[in-house]
Amino acid sequence: MAYNNLPGIIVNTVDGGLVSAAPPQDHSILIIGTCDQGVINQPYQVTNRATAALQFGLNGNLIRSMEENAANSDNIILFRMGAQPQVLAGIGAETGTGATAGFSLSFGQATSTSATDYKVWYKAGVVAVYYDGDLEYSNDPLQTTDNGDITISGTIAGSAGLQLGTGTNATFANAITVQAASALVGAPTTPAPTLTAAVTGIGLTGRQTFLAFLDAINLLQGYQVEQLVVPAATLDAPNVAFYSVENQTTAVNNPATNPDALDWLLIATDAYGDQTYQWASEAYGWSQGTKLTTFAAGLTTKNVEGTPITIASGPIAAMPNTVTTATARLALGFSEVSWGYAIANFCASISTLDKTCIGIIGTSAPTS
Repeated sequence: MAYNNLPGIIVNTVDGGLVSAAPPQDHSILIIGTCDQGVINQPYQVTNRATAALQFGLNGNLIRSMEENAANSDNIILFRMGAQPQVLAGIGAETGTGATAGFSLSFGQATSTSATDYKVWYKAGVVAVYYDGDLEYSNDPLQTTDNGDITISGTIAGSAGLQLGTGTNATFANAITVQAASALVGAPTTPAPTLTAAVTGIGLTGRQTFLAFLDAINLLQGYQVEQLVVPAATLDAPNVAFYSVENQTTAVNNPATNPDALDWLLIATDAYGDQTYQWASEAYGWSQGTKLTTFAAGLTTKNVEGTPITIASGPIAAMPNTVTTATARLALGFSEVSWGYAIANFCASISTLDKTCIGIIGTSAPTS
């Protein structure tokens, strides 16, 4: 018996709710862009554009580019670049007699509110992490949980240190926000943990965006796609290659005064394949979005002939003004870079493995 006409009852039949999603039929398009929420450092296959918009939000260029490309393909893969998770370091650390190094927690959601969205509880080797009220990780024998959102560096076992939160049990009510944990006042032998804030990827300079792209394609080596779109890339982006001291009309290309201008770039690699960067005009380096003041040991690069160059460990200095020729810059490991070459080089590396990959790049909008 149907009860469609009872008072207070509204019947709404939703058509198509049980229809299975059809597999993608078109050429695959990989979009590497920015946003302020959602999964980071991994490809996301779009099966429903509304769901993807909820995952990544509307800020940045990632979802806008998805909508622009949806008219050409039903096979879109998204990759959020430029984001780095927050890290709470030194949990359980102790100094003095019986010192322990403690451990670090890296949190999966990189948003502007990560520090208050996550709550943590820790006491004597037992830790629990909550996100928006849900338990994400716990090594408490009474509620062992690992949803894959938390990355732990170091050893929890044997750590003591400062308690984070209140009470004797790991509960949401007893936990405190990550921000509050980093603001605790510890004792000389039990210091409070330190917080490295999340980077969302929004508001990056032109050079930072370029490095974020290099980190992305380093992770995506061998990933098979047929088209590549990078919304932030422009073929005519400001570049030191077009700068002349004698010609003031080229000042926009001066990396010393324009943080969006691409500069000569040093790309150094460690034994694990992770990359460290230095722009010639900057007295610091970059590694996975983090600014560095010193080069670690074991970094190497290559000159144009492919000969390895060892990068001396220690403080980072800007390229001296006395280095004025291309030959001298190349001898130090610095090379010119451009969006066009970087995209083409990635597409060529993919094309040699299987299907042809085409890079799509635009130019800046007219100024008048």
